[in-house]
Amino acid sequence: MATGVDFIVEAGVVVPGAGSPPLTGSGVAVSGGRLVELGPMVELRRHHPHVPVHGGPEFLLSPGAVNAHTHLGLVWARGLAHDDRHPVYDLFWPIEGSLTPELVGRLARVAVAESLLSGVTTIADHYFFAEATAGACLEVGARGALGQTVMTEFGPWASPSAVAESLEFVRRHLHDETIHPVVAPHAPDTVGEDALVELFGAAAELGVPVHLHLAQSRREIDTMVERCGRGSVRYLNDLGLLDQTVVAAHCMFATGAEFDIIAEHPGVSPVYCPTVHALLSPVLPAADLLGRHINVALGSDATPNDRYDVWTEARTAVTGQAVLTGRPGALRPLEALDMATVRGASALGLEGEIARLAPGMKADLVLWRTDTARMTPLGDPAAMLVTAAGSREVHSVWVEGRRVVEAGVLLGAEEAEVAATGRAAVAELLSGVA
Repeated sequence: MATGVDFIVEAGVVVPGAGSPPLTGSGVAVSGGRLVELGPMVELRRHHPHVPVHGGPEFLLSPGAVNAHTHLGLVWARGLAHDDRHPVYDLFWPIEGSLTPELVGRLARVAVAESLLSGVTTIADHYFFAEATAGACLEVGARGALGQTVMTEFGPWASPSAVAESLEFVRRHLHDETIHPVVAPHAPDTVGEDALVELFGAAAELGVPVHLHLAQSRREIDTMVERCGRGSVRYLNDLGLLDQTVVAAHCMFATGAEFDIIAEHPGVSPVYCPTVHALLSPVLPAADLLGRHINVALGSDATPNDRYDVWTEARTAVTGQAVLTGRPGALRPLEALDMATVRGASALGLEGEIARLAPGMKADLVLWRTDTARMTPLGDPAAMLVTAAGSREVHSVWVEGRRVVEAGVLLGAEEAEVAATGRAAVAELLSGVA
């Protein structure tokens, strides 16, 4: 029996995640930012009779979702990439050179706010000026697995100093509670070999993941084949860089032989971004990779996906994999739920800390309304988190025991102010664009 409990969260249905069956009439007890007890409410009330209780029998309680790949500061491009341009090379790069830390901070606040209001508690962000993004996460209240993007060739911020700046960010945040630094080379084609080896080596030494784009575009693959005669995955493998925790965003252009390589390296987690893959093609064969015991996480990426809601991406993953494979049920809702939670945590090296409801885990919680038309009847509550629930159903969110959303209202910042300053930042950034 736990002592010193700060509060209890009650729900008519608790979805613990990670294959555990839903519990009815249950709740969790939180102390010091961690879950210390999970069980029937009658027992929790008996064990802790004078502790505040949030929620009630009309709610569903789940872990917060993990967005395993995105770019918060890229919210400026929302709605601008729905044409025949390649968003990275033809839209992002020409404009990103005008970014400043102050602009990135204001922009990131918008995407962090949207994430929390959607029930996403952990965000793996890969962008420029990571310190500004860290500030946004801390202010608004999200958990961030953040990396300072490194480019040494091509790109808007390619610089020999990028490696040192990125590693300085990692060392500065190594012992933070809710900021988890990662090493963030942009991609094999935009980071020189010496820099890649240094970055991967530093990540291994510091005990943090590497987060990079891998086999994300035809241009990347053509560049690598011209440069070294092989694709990106084989290139990294030949350099001996895959025997560690690697968040491999996209892998859309990896070959069958390269997926064989990934299967041999359990620390490598491809990140499936269903909306972006569907719009840019090809689509990651996520269902088949899961069948090969490869850990596949979910990410929102950024535009041409204009939402940072990973629960929506989970639903899109289910339909997208059915279309890709021609097999209804190729990816089941509960598998997508795992991808949005525990598989994302595993990709980031946080599998023992977040994305499950169990004693000892950090209290990253989402309390969902079940009294809405969309959630009636409740049916399979775990599946319905993927197939039905939306941001309207998000009532309350906690990150490490700190309440950051209550009754659908952001607590760490005022949503209208976040949106207004974000719009002003976008206007300022785009004002000089012809």
